[in-house]
This record gives sequence, C-alpha cells and structure tokens, in this order.
Amino acid sequence: MKVSSFVFEQVLKQLKIPSQAIHQLQIAGQLSDVDGSGFPAELFQLSAPMITRGLLNYALLQMKRDWVYPHWVHRQLDPKDESFIA
Repeated sequence: MKVSSFVFEQVLKQLKIPSQAIHQLQIAGQLSDVDGSGFPAELFQLSAPMITRGLLNYALLQMKRDWVYPHWVHRQLDPKDESFIA
C-alpha cells in the first residue's frame, strides 16, 4: 500500500466514512490504475464542485429548518410527497 493511499484512508476514517464506501473507493482506484498512477486526478477536479455543493445543501437543510426554501425543497423533505427522498 502506498503512503498516499494509507493517509487518504486514515483521513476518511477520521471523517467517519463507512468502511464499505472506503472499500468502493479502493476498487475504483484499482480499476482506473491503467498506468500505475491510481485514481485519475481529473475525476476529483471535475467532481469536487458538485460534491461540495451536495454537502453544503445537506448541511444547510439539516441546520436551517426554519428558513424559507423553494417549493422543490419542501416537496423533497415532506415524507408524504411523491418527491420525497429519504
């Protein structure tokens, strides 16, 4: 195991990422290991803004329940609505 892989795994464990998710990331890294360089850096660069927005939305919706949100947010948070996402 490379030092960078070990450090990355330890950081994910500190963030309490489930071990199954860590294992899936390891598999993705092995599948993309065409020239021995590991997980393509381009994928991190392309997906980082989307992942960050998703985490911010998740955190904001959990902490600021009293805010006035758009209609689609209310529909997704209402368990009785067909648009509800658990």
